[in-house]
Amino acid sequence: MHQRLFFFLACAFSLIIGAYAHDLVNVKTVQPQIYIDFRYASDYNWLNRPLYPCAEIYVDRFVAHRLGRVMYDLAKEGLGLIIFEGYRPPSVQRAIELSSCDNCQLRAREDAPHYRKGLGVDVAIYYLDGQICHLPTEYGVVSPQTYRDYLYNSPNVYHNSALLEQIMCRYGFVPMREKWWHFDLRGWEEASDLDIEYEAIKAHPASRSE
Repeated sequence: MHQRLFFFLACAFSLIIGAYAHDLVNVKTVQPQIYIDFRYASDYNWLNRPLYPCAEIYVDRFVAHRLGRVMYDLAKEGLGLIIFEGYRPPSVQRAIELSSCDNCQLRAREDAPHYRKGLGVDVAIYYLDGQICHLPTEYGVVSPQTYRDYLYNSPNVYHNSALLEQIMCRYGFVPMREKWWHFDLRGWEEASDLDIEYEAIKAHPASRSE
């Protein structure tokens, strides 16, 4: 009797632990120098309301450390790294898909796999000395200009976006064709989707040490 009870308790404990198993970290705690512009945690986005409960961006721990290498190389060029979004929990994905913008709904569903694993990031660059850094479009817009093969960018814009892509690829990231700002860690397609909300991430932080 006691053995059966122990077995059931052990199974239940394993299920609870499994439900919160992840290696997501707050990118700012791993890379304090990274600049966070988390518009989906504010009113400054196309839905005009916050979608996230706090202004903390989570990514897989390995991704966070790779971004540190990206920042180091960008600094040699007088540039810094901005991150707009990382892991997207199910509740945020549902809110986007239930929005009133038909084109945005379709694009959100197509893009969802890139955000569900903690292995993708939306990023941009800026000049450390305060100069304006010209990039193909504003972040988050829906336009042909966001595509990487758009042919009519100025040489300066092309140089900046190409430099970001080059350095991100150097450290194992793969560019998304439709969005100049989005990159996924190579092999992301084989990783499992995560189904964990921000509240659970904060209550059950990743256990592996830095």
